[in-house]
Parts: sequence; structure tokens; C-alpha cells
Amino acid sequence: MAVVASGPADAVVSAGDSGAIVTAAVRALGRAPGVRKPALAAVVPAAAGPVVLLDVGASPDASASVLVRHAMLGIGTPPRCWVSRRPGWGC
Repeated sequence: MAVVASGPADAVVSAGDSGAIVTAAVRALGRAPGVRKPALAAVVPAAAGPVVLLDVGASPDASASVLVRHAMLGIGTPPRCWVSRRPGWGC
């Protein structure tokens, strides 16, 4: 996390405990304003091209307001981070 926080790396990949990695990320990198719970993301293949899914962490207490905030975070992600240049959201 320190390497991402200081700039030389762009991401962290982990095959370990997602709770531990999210906690480490929040401690090292902080949170965006207004964000209480971070959203885990995954890129999955789809017929029309890859799709980014947010909140793949199976949070048992994800309220509608938290899911809407995650969608807003996804749309607000810089375009260089997305597979699509025109991200959208829906059900």
C-alpha cells in the first residue's frame, strides 16, 4: 500500500483476505469524501465486452444508499481506469 500511496505503483492485487486488504488500503490511502464503505471491484467478461462490477465483497449489510454510493463512485472513476470510455449504471 505504501508504494501505491507514494506513487510508483497504480494498484494492489491480493489473493488473501479481502477484509484485511481493504482495511490496509483505507488506512494507507484514506477514503473519498462522503464514502463510509469502500466497494470492491471486479472486471468480468460479457457478450458486449468486459464489465466492471462494484461491491463484489458480499457485504451482508449493504443498504440501498450504500449501493447507490458505490454506483456513483464507479461512474466517478477516471475514464483511464475503465474498460469502457462511457461507464453507466443500472440493474
